[in-house]
Amino acid sequence: MFKKLISLSVILLFGSQLAGAMEYNEDNFDFLRREYPDLITTAEKPFERCIEENKHYQKLKFLCDTTSTTPINVLMDGVKQEMNKTTLHYFGSQYEQFVLNQIEPFISSLKQNHPQHGYFKVFFERALTNHTLLENILLTAEYLYQVVKDQEGTNVLFLGRTPCVIQVAYEEICKKQEDDRQRAIHLNFSGHPDALTKRASDFFKSDTNIARDMLSPDKLAHYFSYLDTKDVLAIKKLFIVDILASGGSLNSFLRIIHAYYQNRNVTIPEIIFLNLSQDVIWSIERPTLYTFTKTGETNNKGTLNLPEDTEKNMKPFQLTAYGIPIFDKVLTEIFDQDMFQEFLVHGIQYPAQKWTSQFDDQKVEGGVYHKEFYDYLRASFKDLIDEHSKI
Repeated sequence: MFKKLISLSVILLFGSQLAGAMEYNEDNFDFLRREYPDLITTAEKPFERCIEENKHYQKLKFLCDTTSTTPINVLMDGVKQEMNKTTLHYFGSQYEQFVLNQIEPFISSLKQNHPQHGYFKVFFERALTNHTLLENILLTAEYLYQVVKDQEGTNVLFLGRTPCVIQVAYEEICKKQEDDRQRAIHLNFSGHPDALTKRASDFFKSDTNIARDMLSPDKLAHYFSYLDTKDVLAIKKLFIVDILASGGSLNSFLRIIHAYYQNRNVTIPEIIFLNLSQDVIWSIERPTLYTFTKTGETNNKGTLNLPEDTEKNMKPFQLTAYGIPIFDKVLTEIFDQDMFQEFLVHGIQYPAQKWTSQFDDQKVEGGVYHKEFYDYLRASFKDLIDEHSKI
């Protein structure tokens, strides 16, 4: 069963760029298959949406039937309404001081010893004003762009569906700056390939999700071929943009990206993680999930430590990380909202079970209605960037 796996086994490097000491560990990506052999047959079947996911389609149909309108109009009306809410008045104007009390400590701590040039200046001018969630998304992308520029970075990887809209804003900033050095890369990636989740939800611990996360030699090879299309082998520094919840998904991706470079006999680039979070200064302690140690002058830059967890098949990693500021409701009510991710972004749900040629076209197509939404986004971001250029 695992004959092909021998040829695809790789040496997982925890080297000078991601860990303090040089240590080599073989990673065969067969943990879930060994732990749950009864789910192998399910994992080899074509991917099918589960009950929870089918509810999104049922809900969309219900909304269309009750409003006598089209799916794109239902979705656009909903997302525009949410994006045009404002930060300080998100819960109502009477709660402005309450919201300020929540976010001001993060912004003031971030501002200490922080550079004030370029888009950093724009960010700090607007961060504590009552602006729309749409503008907040742009401010996040502008801040991100300035971090990468100051670090002389050129390749920014937006991982999975959550940061897709940040990528759209980032691309518009690059156009405005006529910056052909920075390059946006998108990779579809979902779940916790070959690992068990640390999330508390029963949904993520279900047999359905475990089967989806199972890897086989053919599926790993297919994802490596997908990475080949992204032209990442020659780069020296890679910025990864995502959110950090339990750290499990990032851990799986780091295992796979290490394996890919080793399989292609290329040195892995320096990896910097850009964490989208309102807790930009990493103030919340989560030692069982990850730890953060501040380095340098600013409070949002440091070393992110992902601990080893042999029971869940997570490896130890260390990498440079930045907290990238974003209003919390953008994440919870838009970016991580299930229907939004399913229909309105260019990324798709892409667990290991989908790592076959059957879903290659879907990767290109993205969410069914994202093109109309992106037309609106790009025009809106362009106008806001022009306004910010006057600050």
